[in-house]
Amino acid sequence: MIFFFVLFFQILFNGIACLGIDQIGVSGFINGASLFKNGGGGHKVVGLMMFACAGLFIINAILEIILLRKVHMIYRTTGASMQKAQAEFAEGAMKNKTVQNAAAAGATAAVQNAY
Repeated sequence: MIFFFVLFFQILFNGIACLGIDQIGVSGFINGASLFKNGGGGHKVVGLMMFACAGLFIINAILEIILLRKVHMIYRTTGASMQKAQAEFAEGAMKNKTVQNAAAAGATAAVQNAY
């Protein structure tokens, strides 16, 4: 279940990155086109690099969507459900010693800060 959640946001990030919206720090089609429009030999080379990066982001997003669909099909054929996934997550998280220690430390800190 966590896999689907994380991969969904990875696909979303790749979609935003391939657009290359100005002022968010990614190189994509919009930033590449603005560099091309501004002229200059160096700007055009960097613009081409941005177009190449945007193309790779698109390829990555497409491959991730294919992966997500394949894993989802395999997941559905095993008879899994949301209830089973939530139970597995809760059971696995509560058996994890690191999670137990973090929960205990958080509870202890909350009690100490309350007084």
